[in-house]
Amino acid sequence: MKRLIGPIAVSAVGILGFAMQAQAVTAVTTVSGSMGITQETCLQGLTNAVGDGEDCTYETGAGLVAPLDPTAVTGPYNHVAFYDSVATPAAFMSTIVGSARTLYAPTVGDGKMSQRVDGDITIDDGGDGFGAGDMISFTLTLRSSGGGSIIKHLGASIVERYGSQTQVLASTAADSATANGSGGFDYVIGTAGFPTLLTFTGTAGPAAPGGCVGVAFGSVECPHSFGASSADPDYWAGATTAGLGSLEANGGAKTTGTVTSLACIDSRSSTGVESNDCRDSQVGYSPYLGVAGTCLLAGCVVGGDRGASEDVGWDELILLVSTNAAGQVISLAGFNVDDYRVFGSSRCGDNTTGTGTYTAICNSWTSSYFTASAVPVPAAVWLFGSAIGLLGWIRRRAAQ
Repeated sequence: MKRLIGPIAVSAVGILGFAMQAQAVTAVTTVSGSMGITQETCLQGLTNAVGDGEDCTYETGAGLVAPLDPTAVTGPYNHVAFYDSVATPAAFMSTIVGSARTLYAPTVGDGKMSQRVDGDITIDDGGDGFGAGDMISFTLTLRSSGGGSIIKHLGASIVERYGSQTQVLASTAADSATANGSGGFDYVIGTAGFPTLLTFTGTAGPAAPGGCVGVAFGSVECPHSFGASSADPDYWAGATTAGLGSLEANGGAKTTGTVTSLACIDSRSSTGVESNDCRDSQVGYSPYLGVAGTCLLAGCVVGGDRGASEDVGWDELILLVSTNAAGQVISLAGFNVDDYRVFGSSRCGDNTTGTGTYTAICNSWTSSYFTASAVPVPAAVWLFGSAIGLLGWIRRRAAQ
């Protein structure tokens, strides 16, 4: 049986919820925070197939696809980097060299940007008090923390730019709710729990990560090698029982995402062969946005084959939300996970089947880490919400 907690409304939406629902309490909190400067990428299908059985799963060896050599634990091989279009315009430029077209090459300390995260998160107690079984939903918008658009650099063959990204989580039951010291609960969406935030480390030698030793997930900038375990000592420091992505069996929640003003550039080989990654990259958003019939880029055919392109929604959201006794969100943290495939052209893990080939089976992932906390509520709104919340609590108790 859940314990009953008197509600305090924290926004106009929450106040209306209290007034209209005698039996259910809906607390809405406005939050603000940031996302790390990089997404880490695990090419686990590649490490198992041709990489001496190395393991780049986040939880250090507990992946569903067992490494051939369980002692060869390595960190991610690639990064997705973020820039502000005004501060670092070169990040969204290409260079013609003969028949080739090359993209900007990220380097350590070149002005990567932490995105702003702003929005509202809702806790719904279902009418029986806050605790187990509560539903969580949100609308979060990511914007550049600078004065321009977001540049998302996905590597040597594709770069995207967009004004903002919005993610919507439909009402989803938390997998666990643990009472905390603030009188509320720590809610987790993630069937295996919430991963510990690990740091990056390495051993001495030519492939050691150097300045990235001790840097936390989502902020690692150093390049990584790919080779036999003896030449590739990168790995995560520490251990966690809750990994990332469908490969590692931590089932999260899917979100629905959109971006504004999407643009894309890709590369061309020295022999003049186009990469076409703006159309069919397995980690790129373009040219579709997960909405039937949407087509943004030149060469995209409405209703045509999507190829391997991703949608904007997060494939697996692993979330930790902490509340107080009134159901207000104090803080949240999350890993946004996009699953994808290597050695295959099928889309996997995204939110829409669309047209073309699709499979739910993925063997690799990319993920960022983000945090946010409650935005202070003006005193007048707080007092009014408290009065309405108290009235709702009295009505609920009287109806029992």
